[in-house]
Amino acid sequence: MTFRSQSNTVIRGIAKSLIWTLYGGTVWNPPLPSQVRSILFVCKGNICRSPFAEHMARSIIAINARKTKPYETFSAGIHVGGPKKPPSEAIASAKKFGIDLHEHKSRPINYHLLESYDMIIAMETGQYKFLRKLFLEFEKKIYLLPLFYIEKGQGLSAYHKYNIQDPYGRNSSDFNECFNRIERCLSVLFSRIELISGDSQETI
Repeated sequence: MTFRSQSNTVIRGIAKSLIWTLYGGTVWNPPLPSQVRSILFVCKGNICRSPFAEHMARSIIAINARKTKPYETFSAGIHVGGPKKPPSEAIASAKKFGIDLHEHKSRPINYHLLESYDMIIAMETGQYKFLRKLFLEFEKKIYLLPLFYIEKGQGLSAYHKYNIQDPYGRNSSDFNECFNRIERCLSVLFSRIELISGDSQETI
């Protein structure tokens, strides 16, 4: 790589970071509902991130069954042409987290789903903005997952603070990183929901 190309790469990186620093200021999560019984996870194609979030949420709920209320979880995609299975890399990586995606097939988002669920959680800022613009009546229950847990001091770029990057077409390391971040965000989300609701089932 020449000095000029290195300089151009650095400049593009700085410009992208600046854009996302400014753009990120236009994104925020609404207050959490006082009562949550159902959560819908949304991503682009519903074959990697949102199905993993759906099943990981169920796993977290099951592990904390004594102190966590039951929740219905589901997932869907914004651009789904037809039922499609997750790629082998997604299935293999999810298995490391105790999640089985073998039987999952992608399904499209629709009005009924948005209407039916208490919280709608997107993986990327673009998806969050798209849903809030297209379904204005549901904007108060549309959230951005990465905003629940922004890892300080971890060197995250401005882009990554507001987006859980799509690992589709990438290697297993990228899938592991993506799923690990989703798991951390979900852990914070459920702890906050329980705190807000004040309705823990924990017994002494």
